[in-house]
Amino acid sequence: MGSPLVGRLKTQLSRLAGDPEGLYVTAENLKSLLRQLDPSSAIISDEGLNVFVSVTPKESNGQISVGTFVDWLYEDSDFGLPEMQEKSPSTIAVFWSNHQTPTVSGARRAWLARLLSTDPEAVDEEAMNIKASMPPFNNSKKMELPKSLLSINVPVYGPNIPNSVMKIFEPADMRALAQRLSCRIPSYVLNRVVQSKMPKVVDLVNAARSIDDIAQRNGAAIDKLESFVKDLLDLKPADVPDHGAWTAFVNRYAGDGWAHKLHFDHLLDNFGFDKEASDVLRKIETKNSDGETVTLEHHAFRWLSKAFAAYGVEGCMTDVVNLIFAMMGIIPKDLDEGKIAEYIDSFRDDKLRKKDFSELWVPNYFVMDAEVDDSLTMVILSYVHEARGTTLQTFVQLPSDESINEAAATLDKLNDVYVYRDPEARNQRAVLQNFGMHH
Repeated sequence: MGSPLVGRLKTQLSRLAGDPEGLYVTAENLKSLLRQLDPSSAIISDEGLNVFVSVTPKESNGQISVGTFVDWLYEDSDFGLPEMQEKSPSTIAVFWSNHQTPTVSGARRAWLARLLSTDPEAVDEEAMNIKASMPPFNNSKKMELPKSLLSINVPVYGPNIPNSVMKIFEPADMRALAQRLSCRIPSYVLNRVVQSKMPKVVDLVNAARSIDDIAQRNGAAIDKLESFVKDLLDLKPADVPDHGAWTAFVNRYAGDGWAHKLHFDHLLDNFGFDKEASDVLRKIETKNSDGETVTLEHHAFRWLSKAFAAYGVEGCMTDVVNLIFAMMGIIPKDLDEGKIAEYIDSFRDDKLRKKDFSELWVPNYFVMDAEVDDSLTMVILSYVHEARGTTLQTFVQLPSDESINEAAATLDKLNDVYVYRDPEARNQRAVLQNFGMHH
């Protein structure tokens, strides 16, 4: 390590110690400070840091003398930390979960330049470690992105994935953190859009009844499907106060394991249809409301699949799921709903709950656009940083529309959060929904 960093380390340790004369710190304080110097774990992992601090010379009371530590660290090459460059671009780990616009691109680099105390022209995003939540709508303008950027787009569908995400935010400490960050944890709601599409599934019921051999073999299954669809149409929010009530409702019509059989191949099996009938019905053509000829698979099956998750988490969960895959270093390939939910459960139980971040990629900079999944992403990242004693710097892209002023003021009050009003951002409705406001 060069002498400027030694001086910086001594200054920070003395501030941490609170007693410049004595200059003693606890092992936890030292660990926290070293992590602040290397927030993305680019140089030393959490596990390595624990080992390093455990072999650091200590006084009889367990405290560490800063003078002894600095001498030991720099005099003995066998025990020294690897070379650290101050503000090295490779240690700048960034996660994006926002809409890409030409204006936000310049503002983001200017924000990084301020934080890194450098010129905006010197901000080289190509050299940074950037991962991004990149469903198509996050780059609808087809902007050119840094070549070093890793785009992640995990398919988020069905009830199991959002249910696994929501379990992350059940503990009291998570809820308290969300409150401190003014992040609203979304509630479960009955999806009115899905309910309104049930007449399309009635078309499927009628088609099944109109084919004699299917109707004869699958009479009871057709009745079950029809009852499910019609009762769902009549369902009121008060009828399903919680997730347990929704599960009980679906269980009245569908067989065991329905949550794992939402793919079109198995969908009608939930009501007892045989596979031959299902395959025939999927291919039958019908006319939609625009007069176009479409298959029943497109017209009805897709809405029937969504019907099983008609009571679900309000808002989209894409960004938070993409963050979890980014942190775990998993490239989503050929994963079904159950497997994706398993990864989320593993992240929650094996990493967050145990505060074991040693194998996780942890971004120290976060760029988001304040929709519900961005807020949940912010809570997870803040939780990890607080547990490690490090700081998360957050850039929030908000529309310039004045209806967003209140949300902007709320976010502006938070520490280490920068709010940018982007004239090209068009997600007013989603931001207002996230903050419990209405247009």
